[in-house]
Amino acid sequence: MQEEEKQSLEYQKKLINEKEKLFSLFFEQVPNGVLFVNAQFKIERVNNKACELFGYKQDILYKNFLSFLHPDDIKQFTNTIETLQESSLPSTRHEMRMIHKDKYTLWTFADIWILQETTSALRFVIQIQNVTKQKMAEQKLETYRDELEYQNEKLKKTQLDLQQTTKRLFRLYQFAPVPYITINRKHEIENLNEKFCDLLGQTKKNLIHKRLSSFVDKESRKEYREKVVTFFNLRQGGKIDLILLDEKKQKIWVNLDCLFFMEEDEAFLPKLRITITDMTQHIVAEQRLKKAKEEAERANKTISEFMANVSHEIRTPLNAIIGFAEILENKLNDKTVYQSYINGIVTGGRSLLALINYILDLSKIDAGKQEIKLKETRVANLIREIVQIFSVKAIEKNIQLHLEIENDFPEMIWIDENILRQILFNVIGNAVKFTLKGFVKIEARIIYHPKKTDLQISVTDTGIGIEKEQQHSIFEPFIQQHDQAMVEGGTGLGLPITTRLLNLLGGTMTLDSEIDKGSVFSFLFPNVKLGYHSPKIQESKEPIIEFDEQKILLVEDMESNRNVFTLFLDDTNLRIDYAINGRQAIEKIAQNKPDLIITDLLMPVLSGYELIEIIRNDRLLDAVPVIVFSAVDEHLASEQIQMPYEGFLMKPIVKKDIIEELKKHLKHKIKGIIETKQIPVRKILNNNKYKSLNKQAKADLLEKIAPLHKKASDLMEVDSILEFAHQTKKFAEQHQLKTLDSYAQQLLENTELFLFDKINQALDDFNIYIIECINT
Repeated sequence: MQEEEKQSLEYQKKLINEKEKLFSLFFEQVPNGVLFVNAQFKIERVNNKACELFGYKQDILYKNFLSFLHPDDIKQFTNTIETLQESSLPSTRHEMRMIHKDKYTLWTFADIWILQETTSALRFVIQIQNVTKQKMAEQKLETYRDELEYQNEKLKKTQLDLQQTTKRLFRLYQFAPVPYITINRKHEIENLNEKFCDLLGQTKKNLIHKRLSSFVDKESRKEYREKVVTFFNLRQGGKIDLILLDEKKQKIWVNLDCLFFMEEDEAFLPKLRITITDMTQHIVAEQRLKKAKEEAERANKTISEFMANVSHEIRTPLNAIIGFAEILENKLNDKTVYQSYINGIVTGGRSLLALINYILDLSKIDAGKQEIKLKETRVANLIREIVQIFSVKAIEKNIQLHLEIENDFPEMIWIDENILRQILFNVIGNAVKFTLKGFVKIEARIIYHPKKTDLQISVTDTGIGIEKEQQHSIFEPFIQQHDQAMVEGGTGLGLPITTRLLNLLGGTMTLDSEIDKGSVFSFLFPNVKLGYHSPKIQESKEPIIEFDEQKILLVEDMESNRNVFTLFLDDTNLRIDYAINGRQAIEKIAQNKPDLIITDLLMPVLSGYELIEIIRNDRLLDAVPVIVFSAVDEHLASEQIQMPYEGFLMKPIVKKDIIEELKKHLKHKIKGIIETKQIPVRKILNNNKYKSLNKQAKADLLEKIAPLHKKASDLMEVDSILEFAHQTKKFAEQHQLKTLDSYAQQLLENTELFLFDKINQALDDFNIYIIECINT
């Protein structure tokens, strides 16, 4: 008996499984989406059609069905469910909007059945039919219907207005102040007014019943005939631009505004009533303007090409000069011996670079391409830095260089640091250059108003002065006062660029000058924003970058530039191959596809512009990043480069700029962080015990180091401070004075960063150090 029950049970299970399979097959074959939802609206079962409808896979299970409904339809749906439960109806149909996974709305019909099973809680079966297309079609149809009704009303009104206008025009026809004519289907002039006769310089007798086409220039005749034929065929009017010929065969550019109408007095024969507007003066003016524009564009192109060539010719050798100087600075062990030579190379290179930058900046400002970048800036330190730069020149000329900054001058001011630096550099440089005796004084202060704050900087000198009649002309490019040119020469670009840069910042400048007595340049920057969170330069963190093994192709025709690039990257895993022009680059790319291409623009045989275009049109090379490496300013270069590129390196370059650009495009990892922490010099001296000095060391300290310290403290110029710091470090190493060695090293770092507050404090502390060392 038990065996029979067991067999019966297995048979029932098998039967259930078969039914489940049949149900699943049917469930998935239903053409619409079907969902089983419990009383809490959780989805318990769903077919693939429903998943496709909502844009999901099976991850739709156990989500709340209401989350797929449009928010405005949820209440109506729940009310429908409640009504269905309370009624005796087995099912109901409900129109509702549902939300696709991609957030767009679906219009659907939902058939809902209640499943009340004895062994489980209340459930619903929801079959969803997507009717979005039909719904959208209905909406469009309704829109078209409304639009059609609107257009019909508009057409009726237009026809009525047209009839009234036609009658008024006919009455005014003969007395109109503009030329009017009427032509028939044969293009014959049936009626005309005096203004048309005046336009062509002929009598009415010579014009009436003549074909209008006989007065049309052959250049316009074909278009005229085609359009007039179309107007008669379609029974509508329109406009025609054409050229008429007067009695002397002179061209007259006109616009014909043609109005189609039916002549009632002549059995409703079709006619065109034409209003003629003389466009000759306008067309001639346009032609002149177009010609002038083309000439201006040619001039601008010539200027851009000239600027690009000047930039290239100067920056290319500068890349070698400054690049090799930086390499020497990093490679030489005994920097103290050759530091002045290296600095001389860099200074000369940067002076030459300043010249081309003047020219390029003037071009960019005039073209409206100079960008303004406001940021928190230590304006006082910036002014001190520039004053220090010119202090050596002032000493050489035996003139005094004074700096006065108010005690309450804010530490940080929001301003474009680069533009302000160039303004001050130009004006202070000019003041020092053209002052032969006396002094140059720089003053900076903040002017506080009730609702704004202004920054004022003035530069006063006792130089040669500027004549009244020349005080405006010196702000024009390449113009110098005669006496100024006699003093030291120059480009005559400093003040014009200063004026344009000042305008960019919204500032104003006043000039008060008298011959042989000097000049006062005063700058006012209105409504500046003061900074409140000044970053302290105490710690410096620099990542140590290690590149993966990758291939770079450098396309550069100058050997010196290739050598600089090689030396900059000789301590990396990057393999560098070279090509001297675009054609050779293509051959090398075919042999060994690089991971990155760096190319100059101006090269023989095949230029960088052409090379980039070839690369970008090659499907296999299109993904290879291209960096432009050029002496041409990027704004000028980008106007001529037709294809996209990924990066830009402008000559002359430094190693840091190369590494930063390569990081953006090549695989690399960070091996660690170089972290340097500055310790205040006072702490260095106070926290270390002084080592007793022997008699000779004390004598050297007083005779050799102390005078250098006094000179640095009195002059407060960079070279004297650096000389004091270097000699102090040498003295400390000779006598094994670790405290003094740390002090000198910190002073060198602060001087290189132009941290004048820390420099002043360090020089004051050294007096204490000398007293302590002598007395121990």
